[in-house]
Amino acid sequence: MSTVTVINIEGQVQWEIGRDNRSGEIVAVCKPLGMVMHGKDVLDLQTGINDSLNLLFRNLLRAGELDAFLRAHGWKAGQLPVAHSPEWEDANFNVPIELIAAKGRDGQARTAH
Repeated sequence: MSTVTVINIEGQVQWEIGRDNRSGEIVAVCKPLGMVMHGKDVLDLQTGINDSLNLLFRNLLRAGELDAFLRAHGWKAGQLPVAHSPEWEDANFNVPIELIAAKGRDGQARTAH
């Protein structure tokens, strides 16, 4: 059985969420990362966000760009595995996320359109 390497990210990624009036799904936007996700409920949404962030960070790690990316966003990573070692191919990233209600121009929480 192989061991999964978990890399903790020190920082928080904020996602603005609202409900799509047409589909009823929850839509989340992360402006700092330029990402949009949707899910049928909050659990589905969080799973999609976590999967996407893991893919993003694995690709950055593989390209040797993760450290620079994290510094550019004011974040840090725990101990990173050695480049091209088996540990980083299947690494999981523990990224704190914050879901916040999207606000309209009037300052009230709004739904996505």
